[in-house]
Amino acid sequence: MLNPASPADIPQTITLSLLESKCTFFELTEYAIINKKQIAFEQYEFYFDVNFKIFEKEKLVRVEFNSRLSEKQDNNLKVELAKLNSLCVFSVINFEEIVKRDNNGNLLIPDLLMQICSGTTLAAASGMYNVKLENSLYSNSVLPLIDPKVLLPRKNLTP
Repeated sequence: MLNPASPADIPQTITLSLLESKCTFFELTEYAIINKKQIAFEQYEFYFDVNFKIFEKEKLVRVEFNSRLSEKQDNNLKVELAKLNSLCVFSVINFEEIVKRDNNGNLLIPDLLMQICSGTTLAAASGMYNVKLENSLYSNSVLPLIDPKVLLPRKNLTP
């Protein structure tokens, strides 16, 4: 279980190395393939989820980014254009300094580490979309800039 570390527990420096960044899946839908009209920039919508996995023994953080690009034709109709999944793997050089365990044995992961990893993964996925869609009708779609804080796993809220 991933739990946030308290701000007092966050070290001054997090040292990472990006070991792997790759597109694991890309596909245009049938609609996207047969479509012949340019889509206006403001009609694009991206949907995505981000999954984190921590490998304590290996001192790795693995971030999977799964996304879909759609055309918003009106308020009730959205047509999927493409799917893109990507993966980034980070080696955390000072893993023992920044990742701790609570009294129940759960890993305490600093938000800053998760923000850095998710932000880097999102930026990589944006570049992958740019490459996959260049020279197509959809080259004007741009994955928006997103605050990596919104990509953090939700914290358990207890009254």
